Formats: sequence, structure tokens, C-alpha cells
Amino acid sequence: MTPNATSNSLSYQPLRHANNEIRILIIEPSRDPNQPIACRLKHVPLANSSDYVALSYCWGQSNKTERAIVNGKTTHITPSLAAALKTLRDRNYKRVWADALCINQADKEERSRQVPRMAAIYRHARTVIARPGDASDKDAHALLGLISDLQTLSKSNKNYNQLESQDTPNGRAVRSRNLREAVNQVNSLIDKYPKSPRRGLREKLQEACRLAENNLRNPQWQVFTRLLRCEYWSRVWIIQELAMATRLKIIWGSQSLNLNDIAFLVEAFNMLRDVKWISNVVPFEACLHVQNLVKFQSMQKQLSKVSLIRALGMTSFARATDARDKVYSLIGLTYDGDIIFPIPSYTPKLIDINREATLRIVQITDSLDHVMCRSTPPGSWVIDWFNPKTWSDPRIVTYLAGQASFRTESGRPTTWQTSGTTCPRIKLWSGGFQVHGTIIDTIRDCSATYSERESNSVPASRPQKATLDKDSARQIYQCFYLASKDGEHLFHENNFFAEVSQALATEPSSDKSKAILRWITCSLNSSLMIGGRSLREWFTPSRRSRFEMIWKRGKQGQRAHDSIALVVRCLKMGMSLGETIKGRIGWFNQYALPGDKIAIISGCTVPVVLRTLPKKQGYTIVGDGIIPCIMEGEKEGKLNKESFLYLT
Repeated sequence: MTPNATSNSLSYQPLRHANNEIRILIIEPSRDPNQPIACRLKHVPLANSSDYVALSYCWGQSNKTERAIVNGKTTHITPSLAAALKTLRDRNYKRVWADALCINQADKEERSRQVPRMAAIYRHARTVIARPGDASDKDAHALLGLISDLQTLSKSNKNYNQLESQDTPNGRAVRSRNLREAVNQVNSLIDKYPKSPRRGLREKLQEACRLAENNLRNPQWQVFTRLLRCEYWSRVWIIQELAMATRLKIIWGSQSLNLNDIAFLVEAFNMLRDVKWISNVVPFEACLHVQNLVKFQSMQKQLSKVSLIRALGMTSFARATDARDKVYSLIGLTYDGDIIFPIPSYTPKLIDINREATLRIVQITDSLDHVMCRSTPPGSWVIDWFNPKTWSDPRIVTYLAGQASFRTESGRPTTWQTSGTTCPRIKLWSGGFQVHGTIIDTIRDCSATYSERESNSVPASRPQKATLDKDSARQIYQCFYLASKDGEHLFHENNFFAEVSQALATEPSSDKSKAILRWITCSLNSSLMIGGRSLREWFTPSRRSRFEMIWKRGKQGQRAHDSIALVVRCLKMGMSLGETIKGRIGWFNQYALPGDKIAIISGCTVPVVLRTLPKKQGYTIVGDGIIPCIMEGEKEGKLNKESFLYLT
């Protein structure tokens, strides 16, 4: 929502809050499709009115406007709103809710009061009409043709069952499975390796093969690309607007679609791209946005709980004209959004809103995890809720949303409790706050992150080499083992390094092996020593091991694959592998540097990396750490009752 998209010439009567009133546009009919919109505003109680359609559209640029008549007075609206209202008028929709006109955008107090009602407004609407943008009749018909061709391809699957492929959650899953199986069958035929010699099946697949060759290549997908390149799909507000709809219609050009059609096209595109029938012609972020829209819609229909943190992680790439709307637009979709932000306000400064919300999340969760786990560079202790980078790290979001579990040495999944069962003990000071905690160690050295593996920059000078500790191999193994999954076949720690080393030597051209080798040999890791050895030494086979003998007997298969996948999965956490001066080995936040301190803080489930401020006037928060030997409260006893840390 932005206050500058419409003219301030409109005179609004205040809404009566006791009646939970909203405004509805009553559009006057016109036989001329080019005639400017003429309408009047009517106040109605939301609870007793569902005879309206709610418009979902992209506001567009506010520097261009078109004339409209509202309540008998001339005002100016954006071309995208004018086009959307004309489309509704042409289809005989007379009662419409459109935020740009139905909310007094110049009144910040009214905007703050109406934002929490947005979810209810779209949920109560008879129909939500989404208009992504303009399209020619040719493009609109071509898109329907693409959907039809994909459905025809699905029917070539030998297991196709039309009754199971209805427009229901289970039916949509079956439709997706049908298409995937058909693509695989046709792909095998294209590769001249038919899976069945039966003549009828061969002919059916050959027909599907011709369809794929003629109708499902890059040129046919350009029309879908044009749809998803509409600015509409990048808006954060559409998530709530479409997810809350009890009945949704997407109008593109002269045709109507539903969200499941768009989602089916996204799934099909990903499948065909994976088998290299087509290239990356469709925008990735738009595809991801559609997939998340379907997830939100499904969660709303199933009454599934979703936290604000998880919602922010799912929508970190979405855009809003006002930074506040990155959060406010999701409040109605989450179970805790209105607790963290009870009054969505457009008046105070962002820093003040951020500070209040940060203190509120600490109070609600009785934890400091949200303050200490960071995906942004070291800075203020206050969470920047409105910065998309804050929620762009899937590892951090998954952990804070309570969806992460890790494997302990015993093999059982667990959550972490570095500080045991302690609760936060904080005291606010000017410019910072005091927490109950203690420094237990200092980072001696740390590696490049996964994203830095391509770096050729000269590494900083390294501290003195550490001596080889007999426990180092065990600690490094535990660092990787913590991310293992059920069903993965992993060697005992004594064979882990030989297994990975041999896999890298035997299959160096696989994508996962290449990624690991680039990380090991990148310039930033050239002089890194962990446990008295370089990464190259840890992962280079130095002698004939029992594992190598097993490898040569051909029994390595799944174990080698799982071990390589495990290493890559850990590296993709985006953290640095490092060692402390006391010989503890673990993963540290991507912004950690040698010399940073490791602290245990009451009410925080993970170790915290802190950086000493100049003149030793306290610490700034760098982020979290994962040190296997202290993750389950082993060092809780170090928390002296009178030990406090000052954080800025």
C-alpha cells in the first residue's frame, strides 16, 4: 500500500469502527469500454456484507494517471487500476473493493487500522478477482493451449486415471505425478530406450513424443514467461489476497484462469527443464512465488498454523513499495503476527517499530534465539524485521520457526539446548542491553563458506598452527554427522574421511564432488589448519584403508553417495568450519572471524559468536555457532550467577 498512487482530491467520510465498516465501490455501467470509470463509495459493515468482489492487482507507477469520477468528483488513478476496474465493469461486476480507493491512503491512522482487516476483507468477498496485467487475446489463448497440451501429455501416462485427477489437493498431486511419469516415459522414448515393447503403448508414447517436440519447446513457453514477468507476481500483498480467497478468478486478457492452472504450469516447466526439453526461459523468482502462493492457500484451507518468521522466510524475495508492508501484509496469514505487531503503524520510525517487535518476540518465546541467530552483518541487537536479507537464510528461518532437528552422537534427532533450561535475563541500557552469559572460548581460525568457494582472493594472515589433537577427527565427523538424515548409510567416524576422500578421487566430475573440491582448494582455505591438518590433508586418501578395499569390491554405492551428499548439505548451511583456541571444532556464522569470542547466554539454545568492541566497551553480535560438544547443555554450569555481558 502506498499513499501516492491516487489523487488527494477525494473527500472521505470517516469509517465507523464500532460497526467494522469498510468502503465499497459501486461502479456505474457503460457501453463504451474506453469510457473513464465512474463510481461512488458506499460504507457497509464487513460482517454483514459479502456481496462484493475484492480486486487483486499491481498498483503500478504513480507518475502516470488516468481520470476517474468518484462521488461525482474527478480524481486520478493509476493506469493499472483503471484497466482493472474497466475489466470488471465489462464483466458486469458492480460492487468492488479496491484498496487504492476504498482506503483513505492519505490518512496514516486509517491505513494502520485497515491493514489488520485486509485478510477478512478478501476472505468475506464473494470472489477475488486477480488481474496480473495486460495481455493480447493471442497470448491468452496460447496459454490455454499450453495447459491443454500438458494435460494431453499427462494422459499418455500408462497409469493415468481421470477420476483421480480432479481439482482437489489430492487430485492436484495425482495430476502432477501423472505428468512426471508421462515426461519420464516420453523422455525414455526420445532417448530411444522404450520401457515397454507393447505396440499400443509405444504408439501412444510416440504421439506424446511428437506433441512434446512440436508444442512444448521454448517458443511455446514464451507466453507463460510473459505472464510471470508481470510486476504483479513480485508483490508481497498478493500472497494474502489470493490465499484468503474462498473463490478466486485470475483474468489475463480475455481469458479466466485459476491459481492451480498457474501452479501446474510451474510444475510442468520445472519438470521439462530438468529433462532438458526447455531452457530457463521462465523467471525463477516468479515460479517460486507461485509455489509459495499455493502453499499459503493450502495452509489457510487446512487451518494449518504458520508463524510470522516462517512466512517472512517464504516471501523474502517479494517486493513492497513501503518496507513495512513486507511484514504487515503477512499478519493476517500467521498465528503470531498480530502479537508481534499488534498495531501495524505507518507513523513511527522503523527503528522504533523494530525495537518494540524485537522485545516482544523475546517475551513471547522466552528465548534470545531470534536476537542471536543472524543472517545479516554484525550490527545492532535490534532485529531489522523489514529488511528481506534478515529472512533470506533458509537455515536461520527454519531453526527459528522450530522446524529444524539435528542428529546427536547417539543417532537420535534432537533440538539444541546449549544453555540448558535457562531463561533470558536481560536489562536494557542506552544503545544496548545486558544479558546473563559468559565467554567460554575464542575462534582461532575458520574456513571459507560454501558461497566463497570460488574466491581467488589472497587469504588474511593465519594465526599460529594448532597441534594435532587425537579428538579432532571425531569432532569434524560430528560436525558433518549432525545433518544426516534417516535412512542414510554412513560409515563409522574412523572410515568417514577415507570414504569421502575415495569418493572424491573416484568421481571427481560429479557436481557434488566438484563443489567439495572447490571449497577445499579455494584460496581462502589454502593455509587453513583445523586439528593440525589442512582440509586437503583431511580429505585426501593417504594410505590403503579398509574402506578402499570395500570400494574396490564394488560395495561403496549408496554409502559414498550419502557421504558426499552429507558434506555438501553441511556446506550449504552457509557457515564456516573452524576451530577455537581450546581445540573445539564446529560451524560458525558466515561473518565470524579469527579472534571472535564464543559465549553461552541464558535463554539462547545455541552458542553465540561475539566481537569485542573497541576499548573493550562490550560486544556486538556476529551470529550463532554449532559446536557439537556443547550443544546439549554440557557447559550450562559455566553460567555464573553474576556473569553478565554488555551487547550493542
